[in-house]
Amino acid sequence: MEYLKKMWTNIVGYFGGIWKKLNTTQKITISSIVLITFIFIIVLAIYNSRPVYIPLFKGLSEENAGLVTQKLSSIGVKYKAGPNGTILIPQSANVYDVRMKLASSGVLAGTGKGFEIFEKAPLGETAFEKQVKYQMALQNELERSIMTLDPIEYARVHITPTKYAYRPYGEQPKPTASIVVKVKLGQTLTSSQVKAIMNLVSAAVENLKPEDVRVIDTKSRDLSANIAVTTAGEEASTKFALKRKIEQYYAGKVQHSLERVYGIDNVVVLADVTLDWQAIQSEAKTYTASNKGKGIPVSELVESEYAKGSSSLPKGEVGTQSNIPPGTYKSLQATGTELSRSKTVINYDVNELYQKIINDKKGEITHKGITVFLNIGNQPAGVATDVSLLKKAVVTAADATTDDKVEIIPTRFNDTYEKEVKAEMEKIRRKKAMQQLLILLSIVGIVFVISFYYLFMKWKKIREQKKLQEMERKMKEEAAKAEEKVLTEEERELVKRQEDIRKAAQKNPELVAELVKIWLEK
Repeated sequence: MEYLKKMWTNIVGYFGGIWKKLNTTQKITISSIVLITFIFIIVLAIYNSRPVYIPLFKGLSEENAGLVTQKLSSIGVKYKAGPNGTILIPQSANVYDVRMKLASSGVLAGTGKGFEIFEKAPLGETAFEKQVKYQMALQNELERSIMTLDPIEYARVHITPTKYAYRPYGEQPKPTASIVVKVKLGQTLTSSQVKAIMNLVSAAVENLKPEDVRVIDTKSRDLSANIAVTTAGEEASTKFALKRKIEQYYAGKVQHSLERVYGIDNVVVLADVTLDWQAIQSEAKTYTASNKGKGIPVSELVESEYAKGSSSLPKGEVGTQSNIPPGTYKSLQATGTELSRSKTVINYDVNELYQKIINDKKGEITHKGITVFLNIGNQPAGVATDVSLLKKAVVTAADATTDDKVEIIPTRFNDTYEKEVKAEMEKIRRKKAMQQLLILLSIVGIVFVISFYYLFMKWKKIREQKKLQEMERKMKEEAAKAEEKVLTEEERELVKRQEDIRKAAQKNPELVAELVKIWLEK
């Protein structure tokens, strides 16, 4: 222990001597570096020692957040309340285990009881109570289903059932439903997703039509207002979407071409197209008489007759005398007869000519309108604004005809917002650069201290070696002088001790250096 105290005293004295030899500038520089390094180490230690909090839930309502924090306090989990219904817990706590505990206790946000509410039916429950419980269970089940969608963070479902939903009776009004959704940060709900939510709820509720479902978000926007749920509405929505895509195509084509000349954000292009969806159908029938032997036969009648036989014809004198009684008749003479005839009747149909003409435009572009706003306050150097030439270029790019309208409006853009954004970005850049500079200075300070310490220890070691070499040289000189003369007993003992000291210095130079320092100080 006494040896350590002496060593510490020697070290302090040694550095104190070096410190006294430094000038004021060197003292200030070394003190600043040591102070900055010390502060950086302390800040780093505090930052690493503090608990890291991670989100447990986000976007909770005040009621659900209060229930969750109360349960966290009861199970001994530390928490922090953040903005917008955010609850944070330490990273050391298992977030999944905590969520399961909260879910099992029934306080987890968005996990209201569904149809499991009927697992325990109290005795004497009325039909009205069953109806209310069924409505609550159905709403909670729909909330769970909607919250499984990727963009949805939170959802509430409100169903207005018919008056006698549990036991239908008589004529009932149609049911309706309202849905409130909260979309995750940075995401949006598309029209198809909103329509899917409307169809989901309408399919789950009896006699509920999709057009009777309203979907709004937490920003009070009616998301279902422009959703087409009928065939006519879908057709109109498709036509509008096609019109918007064509307008975006022409606007983007013209703007991309002009921005290569006038620079980014110096051109704004508005496009408007008119589509012809007219569909005309015309029918015509022409009837003409058919010519004989030409046309389509409808029926044909063929009649034929043939007869063959014999007959007796009277012969004799012609006159009345022969026919007055008691006259006598002459005998009859037999002769042969044959008869043959035929008839054909063909009925022809009237010639009919049927024509059906369909004239469907199918969304042909009948008119285009292009309006170009050009920023004259921020034009590149050497670029002139010739409205007539620019108009010709736009007409060519948009494939416009003489009936189409193209307008070029040179104006000065309002760049206030752009300047504010640039100023804010510059502040962020400077702040980030300052942080990087501080980190760099801290690293440089640490490297400097380590390098200074390394060089100092190396210099110290070299200095000690030089001292030992000098001591060894003196001892050798004294030993050589002692050999020249007859040594007494005491001188022999002194030479022996010197030799022992030299051997010890070779084996443990640091210990000998400390002893030399103590000897020199005394």
